[in-house]
Amino acid sequence: MESPIHHFPHSPTPSLPYFLIFLPHHLSTKMQRTIINTPNAPAPVGPYNQAVAVSGQMLFVSGQIALDPATGQLVGEGDVVAQTEQVIANLEAILTAAGASFDNVVKTSVFLKDMGDFGAVNEIYAKYFGGDNAPARACVEVARLPKDVAVEIECIAVL
Repeated sequence: MESPIHHFPHSPTPSLPYFLIFLPHHLSTKMQRTIINTPNAPAPVGPYNQAVAVSGQMLFVSGQIALDPATGQLVGEGDVVAQTEQVIANLEAILTAAGASFDNVVKTSVFLKDMGDFGAVNEIYAKYFGGDNAPARACVEVARLPKDVAVEIECIAVL
């Protein structure tokens, strides 16, 4: 009687089974999102929540800087507001390509060249990520960013 387990024909270890698993292109699970806020930890001081619990397929979006995708050139040199708008437009384009939106974002990391720009960046950020469903967030000042930009933002979304 033949074994129902099949092996790779050229496997260096023929005793190990070969399993073929088919996964759907898109998972049909819809994201479930629960905002976590407790009075036992400091309240958020901006457009973010203490934590977000989610289920679904995760999307990790690389840090985006203020490059125009059509030209590859820096947008808003010396203007943190213009740079932040371009960074968020770049994030939106990537989220859209993945079938997501800002509502799917559960965590962001904001990197600033100068923490003095926090207010200006936060004002633009709040237009897209504000409200009760705001993602969790970290914001840090760094010594230097690629192409000497003023701001970089990365995010995690759940589809």
